Amino acid sequence: MLMIAAGCAHTAGYEGDSAAERKLRAESRRDVYPDDVRSDLERYRKETLAWPGIVKNIQPDTANPLMATMVIEHHYWDWMEDHSIQRAKAFLSPRGEGEFVCHIERKMVPAADVRRAMAIAYVRPLGLKDGQLHAACIVRLHPRDWYATDVFDYGRNGKDLKILRIPME
Repeated sequence: MLMIAAGCAHTAGYEGDSAAERKLRAESRRDVYPDDVRSDLERYRKETLAWPGIVKNIQPDTANPLMATMVIEHHYWDWMEDHSIQRAKAFLSPRGEGEFVCHIERKMVPAADVRRAMAIAYVRPLGLKDGQLHAACIVRLHPRDWYATDVFDYGRNGKDLKILRIPME
């Protein structure tokens, strides 16, 4: 039985859950990080970037009733899904490059509480306001049990990788 279970395990690059997301992902840069944008906003203002993270907060935009703001904490991710015996498919690093604010269409906000959900944000940087990076975003959410932050600890491009635990649940 163990051989059968082991034979079913595989890893695959994250591509997205729909044709629209796959197209958006293909058009997005994953080699530019929030700190790059913070240090040279004009260089990246017209780029579409893909950033993984965890939703910290979401609320209606007080300036525009058709919009909402979602605060996301960026986390490094290798963009791989692990389909093995554990529940989590994405192993985010506990490290990242801070929070950013996504401006999203209010109609795209789920009715359920999405705090602590994993977010894949496809962002267009808008600017810095009160020290926070703001962006127009399309966000794909994954439930809390779809990711873990206590398996691998690493920085940009997987540097300084440390194994924190073996995922077995």
